[in-house]
Amino acid sequence: MIDINKIIIRDTPDKFRAMAGKIVPPLLELLREHASLEAEIFERDEEQRKEHLAAGGSFNQIAPGFIELCNEYDRRYLALVQPRCISSFLKYGAAHSFSKPAKYSYVDSDPGCQIIFTMKSSQKAIVETHCTSSTWAKTYYPHGVLNKGHRFTLKPVGDTWLIARVDCAFSANDSWHIEHCL
Repeated sequence: MIDINKIIIRDTPDKFRAMAGKIVPPLLELLREHASLEAEIFERDEEQRKEHLAAGGSFNQIAPGFIELCNEYDRRYLALVQPRCISSFLKYGAAHSFSKPAKYSYVDSDPGCQIIFTMKSSQKAIVETHCTSSTWAKTYYPHGVLNKGHRFTLKPVGDTWLIARVDCAFSANDSWHIEHCL
């Protein structure tokens, strides 16, 4: 779990520095909930696949209940993220995949995870998460080190800050690529 006092504040005027304490914790909690949902659905899918294979099913067929599980994931995913994202961000709908490790599991499981907060105006904040621990990456990616990062652009709507955009970056490549779902 990330200590709020260890957030790196970068390129942020003094008048906005305190906003890190208001914006970052709810975002990190959302990422934890997302990772938990993804891990739960992945484990249930794995169990269904094992049962399907044990019953003589073919490896290249989907297990009974897979479509229902995907529909449940979509429904629960949207219920989780809709209140936290601007509507135009969700124009592509739900994330239709789940895996192990979960997309944002590194936020809590990587001891070297860095959280960087940048806010230059009252209308936009940027929060970056970076997986930098080679120990964590080698656990999940044994054939190479994967430095993983996400950049969240948040905008104020009323009293809350909503996600307006998500970008990702991998390895030593400094370029960001847009993600169409959280």
